[in-house]
Amino acid sequence: PIQAADRIAFYWKSRKQIFGDRWLRPMNQTGNGALSKDDIELLRSGFFATLVRPSDGLVILVDLSRLPRLLGDALPRLIMYLSSIWRGRASGSSEGITVVHVVNAA
Repeated sequence: PIQAADRIAFYWKSRKQIFGDRWLRPMNQTGNGALSKDDIELLRSGFFATLVRPSDGLVILVDLSRLPRLLGDALPRLIMYLSSIWRGRASGSSEGITVVHVVNAA
């Protein structure tokens, strides 16, 4: 029970640090939640795609060339938002998430 309480406290402390004054708002893409409208624009730019493999967990494809601008301080907010979404999609905690970073030739 103490370890669980510590994890919950760490989550909320991290969320406050990452989202600032929006930390208690819901994790959604309405523009009124924890994510700002700029965060949502980046999220919807198509720089990532999620593939679900039922027996092997998630595969996340990341292509930063699709971003309209640099992520900057939005990166921690997007990572926390996406990890909260992906956590519910993995059918088992031991499966994990595989991230594939697409590299475009210059």
